[in-house]
Amino acid sequence: MKKYQAILMAAGVGSRLSAHTRKPKSTLGIDDQDGETIIGHTCRQLSERDFKINVVVGYRKESVKVQLRDWPVRFYENPFYRVTNSIGSLWFAREALVHAQERGQDVLLANADVYFGEDLVDRLMLCPDGLVMFGDSSRTKVGDYFFRTNDQGMLVGNGKGLDVSERTCEYVGIAKVASEMLPSFIAQLDYLIWNGKFDMWWEDAFYSFKEMAPVRVLDAEGSFWGEVDTIEDYQRILDHTAGGEGR
Repeated sequence: MKKYQAILMAAGVGSRLSAHTRKPKSTLGIDDQDGETIIGHTCRQLSERDFKINVVVGYRKESVKVQLRDWPVRFYENPFYRVTNSIGSLWFAREALVHAQERGQDVLLANADVYFGEDLVDRLMLCPDGLVMFGDSSRTKVGDYFFRTNDQGMLVGNGKGLDVSERTCEYVGIAKVASEMLPSFIAQLDYLIWNGKFDMWWEDAFYSFKEMAPVRVLDAEGSFWGEVDTIEDYQRILDHTAGGEGR
């Protein structure tokens, strides 16, 4: 039996990048020599670390499945990917959360269009806290989504519109739910879904916990990562991988 579970959200359209490509963002290539893609890179390093890998697909689902045909991946499908946000995708992979709970496995959750290195995976899974997310304290002026943490590194504020003076770090796109927190996490996910919060992100299940249970934010400063929202984001990843790093 695998030691951990991973659920990668790969169902979204990626509208901000649609002017440049119709490919799902996670299937964009990052290595011309071996044809590796962003999601392939993630699956390779997770497989090497004893993860059972689950991927939620929607937009151009067969493209994602073809890219991962060589990996032992369990696929879940979100047929409503055009009308739900990513919390809907996690809902369709609820079975994987339940299986992890039954087996006492920690769960890594990530957006499939995020490129991240092995050091972040190792730090995340070794962290003893029950609810853990990554932020980057070197990015507080410009970014997509921001966190505010207290002196103990716990999440106390979050948002796209968080005032610059309140920003501690930019959210990276990777999180962990330890096995002992899965019953509460699944219950919170159920609550949000059954109350019609389909426009939320999967991360909102974490954010809603910060008043009930501490959410640890690890600092990714000094480690390379990139989420593909724009063509400039993608080029930054290509520039990094061309330098031979992040392997």
